[in-house]
Amino acid sequence: MLINTRSDLKYLIKHLEGTKMAKMKFWERFKISFRWVASLLVFMGVLEFANHLSQYALSVNGGIIPRDPSRLWAIFTAPFLHFSPEHYILNSISFAILGGLVVLEDRRIFVKLTLFSCVFAGLAVWLVGRPNSVHAGSSLLIFSYFGFVVASGWFAKNWKSFFLAILIGIIYGGMVFEALPTKEFISWESHLFGIISGVLFAKILGKRKV
Repeated sequence: MLINTRSDLKYLIKHLEGTKMAKMKFWERFKISFRWVASLLVFMGVLEFANHLSQYALSVNGGIIPRDPSRLWAIFTAPFLHFSPEHYILNSISFAILGGLVVLEDRRIFVKLTLFSCVFAGLAVWLVGRPNSVHAGSSLLIFSYFGFVVASGWFAKNWKSFFLAILIGIIYGGMVFEALPTKEFISWESHLFGIISGVLFAKILGKRKV
């Protein structure tokens, strides 16, 4: 193959990077997925430990406060903080499963989806969240991964993604009700905009693959 221009070289590198994960054997991809998710859970666990020692000052000071200009930066920290050990543990299970599925598909998609969700869903929570409230928790990312996996079953146009979407929809379908304003101390805004960001990202990705 002859590469004539720098743009051709960039395209080739991008193509090879995109196909590398897909060509790996399932067990190799699973090990990579496990390492990525485990590393993030350990990171959040360390934050949770420090948070607990500080009586959750990290979450109070690093969570999203709607329409407070001085806390706009918190859209990048809030998804990794929690308000109790139970909050962290319960979220960790869903994060490991749903986040792991996204990493299993492609590491780059996982990174881009995570950043996209922090910005899109985080900004949405900051803009329309309830006043006098602090929003934190990895559920924003969890609902984003859920929305992405389910929506990918439609936009990806392949039977594997379709049946995986059905399976996840059956197992986690009840999560949709947690995106409704039913409980006072649950950030349904993070859940709702998390799902929307995941679906939107799946649609964007699906268009680029066509």
